[in-house]
Amino acid sequence: MNKVIGKSGALLAIFMVAIMLLPAVGAYVPPEAITGRVTDTFTGQPIANALVTDLTTGGSDYTDAGGYYGIGVSVGGTHTIRVVKSGYTTLTGTVTVSTRTGFGTKNFAMYPTDGIWGYLRDQNNNVLANTCVYLGCYCTNIYDYTDSLGRYYIDGYYLSPGVCELWLPERASCFEVQGWRLTYSGSLMQKDLKYEANKYAWSTVFVAYMDKWTPGVNFDLMTC
Repeated sequence: MNKVIGKSGALLAIFMVAIMLLPAVGAYVPPEAITGRVTDTFTGQPIANALVTDLTTGGSDYTDAGGYYGIGVSVGGTHTIRVVKSGYTTLTGTVTVSTRTGFGTKNFAMYPTDGIWGYLRDQNNNVLANTCVYLGCYCTNIYDYTDSLGRYYIDGYYLSPGVCELWLPERASCFEVQGWRLTYSGSLMQKDLKYEANKYAWSTVFVAYMDKWTPGVNFDLMTC
């Protein structure tokens, strides 16, 4: 004899099957990916084609044009990530992959391997933002404006190992500038600058113009 299942019975059967297919509360969800973005420390621009490797699992990925990467993973917990890109200092960091969401995020800001960078502040240690720092003198057209942190960067492409000078001509008149002479090593180096009002320096570039300097100005060459 055939049994006929009513509408309510069918709905109950579907509900019971659905309950059986649901995962148990607190069940382990396998992690899926580690994602993040790689940028240039000084410019904030994305770095493409950087090799990002998960040293914990061996998985890797290259960043795209936007600096983004994604590495599939199968285990949670702490992972060690390494970023390698020609022209930049290799970085290593850790990220925790959540066993609940299955994801971990780690961003990297890479430093170039060469060039001169530093912070510009005044005599009261206040940050000087949006101020132009020139290499050699303002005639070279090689310069950088400080960011909101007072930080500047002169690309190593324009530098050769040896003595060079940095200038702040726009903090004073054309022939009253403050400068710093330093020896560039050929690799990335930091040189913090402190602007002091009414204290000027001279460069060999300006020797021919000494008679045009304002009388009484203190020509103090600041060296390091």
